[in-house]
Amino acid sequence: MLIIIEFNKKYHISIGSNIGNRQKNIQDSIDLIHSRISSLHAISSVYETESIGFEGDDFFNICASFNSFKSPHLIMSELLEIEKLLGRIRNKEKKYSSRIIDIDILFYNNDILSLDRLTIPHALAHERLFVLDPMQDIAPHFTHPILNISMRDLRNQLNGY
Repeated sequence: MLIIIEFNKKYHISIGSNIGNRQKNIQDSIDLIHSRISSLHAISSVYETESIGFEGDDFFNICASFNSFKSPHLIMSELLEIEKLLGRIRNKEKKYSSRIIDIDILFYNNDILSLDRLTIPHALAHERLFVLDPMQDIAPHFTHPILNISMRDLRNQLNGY
């Protein structure tokens, strides 16, 4: 009897930029993710949204998904390195600010992780239109692993905000 165990996991990420050529910054991050981590198998439309939590230029935001055998910690390390390569300088303080690129892991399969410096699902994903709108493009029926509500239904709950 042959038993096949599938270790390839699906990641959903968000990418945003509000400094410089926002479209190019996002495309450059997509290109680097493709060459360094995995081919993206779904990419949303670009959404323009206001800055939240600080005064700044509007963001361009997308969500994308890919499969990888790599652990969430390794993927996060690689995403942080891509941000650095693109010129992001991380704010030492825990407050929001403008950024050339921001890449976050939103979901890792249907797993729930609370590890040092990494929480999945992303703590605020279900409250952010700049996440829910593009997630509807790529995975409208994906169910939030904690809330057990689809992306489409979460978006509908925020309608009007």
